[in-house]
Amino acid sequence: MEKVFNNIIIFGVLSLAFSIGFHEHIFRPTESKNKVFKNIIKVLEMVFGTVITFTLIYGLTSGLLLSINTYIGKQETISIKCKVLNTSETTSKYGTKHYYITIKIPKEKRDAELKVKRPYRTGEIFEGHLKKGSLNMYYN
Repeated sequence: MEKVFNNIIIFGVLSLAFSIGFHEHIFRPTESKNKVFKNIIKVLEMVFGTVITFTLIYGLTSGLLLSINTYIGKQETISIKCKVLNTSETTSKYGTKHYYITIKIPKEKRDAELKVKRPYRTGEIFEGHLKKGSLNMYYN
């Protein structure tokens, strides 16, 4: 969790720097005779510019990493047979039920949450396949 938080901070700082550096190129200068209103507009432009830039950089980076993990490099298929540690169920706004289970990946010694097609009980044996990508991220 700490690693994710550090990455979010890095993206936030990059977004703020990008927004400050290219402020005049991204937003057209706002003309106002009232200095207070002009300063408020500049602050709002910085905030929205930072949020938009953060979203753009984060989306592009995460999409690129997921694509590299899935399509480039060695892919390994792993057969899993382990006990279900935890179960959860959600219902969409249209009434469709979604089932999730938490399992421990045997060789990695870490938990993974998987979306499954049927309900499982805690302690029940799950059998399935996962793929391990080139960046050691698992996908199905």
